[in-house]
Amino acid sequence: MSCANKETRIPGCSAELLDLLMEVPPDLEKIKAELAKGYSPDQVSRTAAEYVDRCHWDDFEDWDDEWEDQEAAWDNNLKLREAKLDTTKSSAYLYEVIELLLDYGLDPNASYGSISILRMLPWVHNEYVGADTLALLFEHGANPMLEVDGENLFNLLDFDVIFDAIEQEDRRVYDALVHSWLVYLGYGAVDPTGELPITVFPERYASEEYGKTFRVTDLRKHRNYSFCMSFVEGRGEKWSLHVFDKRTRWEVARL
Repeated sequence: MSCANKETRIPGCSAELLDLLMEVPPDLEKIKAELAKGYSPDQVSRTAAEYVDRCHWDDFEDWDDEWEDQEAAWDNNLKLREAKLDTTKSSAYLYEVIELLLDYGLDPNASYGSISILRMLPWVHNEYVGADTLALLFEHGANPMLEVDGENLFNLLDFDVIFDAIEQEDRRVYDALVHSWLVYLGYGAVDPTGELPITVFPERYASEEYGKTFRVTDLRKHRNYSFCMSFVEGRGEKWSLHVFDKRTRWEVARL
C-alpha cells in the first residue's frame, strides 16, 4: 500500500517523498528528482523522521510469527540470531537514504513529539544500519547529548542497555542497541555527572597496525568492536558488559 494512503504520524511529512524513500530498494535518482521540486529543509526533516520511525518498525512485522515458529529452538527462550542484513526491508537502505537527505537540508537533531531521529535509530535492528546511520549524523552535527522533552537521549539509551541486558530476549535487538550506544560514546556522550559511564582500558596490547592505545573516540568505528556479559559486578549490578576489540580480542572498556 502506498504511504500516501496511510496516516503519517508527523504533521508536514510528504507522503509522496515518503513513498519513494520506502521503496525496496529505493531509487535515489527518483528521490533526487522529487526533492528538486523544492522541498524545504523542514519538510525534508519531517519526512526523514517519519521514514526512520517506519524503518524502526519494519523489522518487527514478523515478530509474532518468528516466536511461534522458533521459540522452542532457543535455550532459555533467547533469540540468538546473528546480525545479518535483510535487504527485503526498507531499513537496509537507511544509511544511503539519510546520506542523500542530508544534502537537502535534513536536520540531524530533528524531533517531533515522541519521534526523534536520534532516539529511534538505536532501535533499528537490521544488522547495524542504525548505528552506522547514527555515526553519519554525528559527523554532520548531531548532538550526542540532545535533550527531547526534558529527557537526555543518551541517558535513555544508557538505561536501555542496562535494563535490556536482562530483559531483551531477542539478542539481535540488544546487539544493535549496544552498537548504537558505542557510537554515542565514541562521539562524546557522557552520563548526567559529565563522566563516562564506562571504565576504559587504554592499553590494547596490539600490534603496530592497530596502535597500542585505545581511545573512546575509536568506538566511532563500532564494527571493530563487540561485547559480552559476565558475572563480574559493575555499575551497581551483579554483572558487567565488556567491550573488546575484535581484531586483538583485548577488552578496551567495561560497563
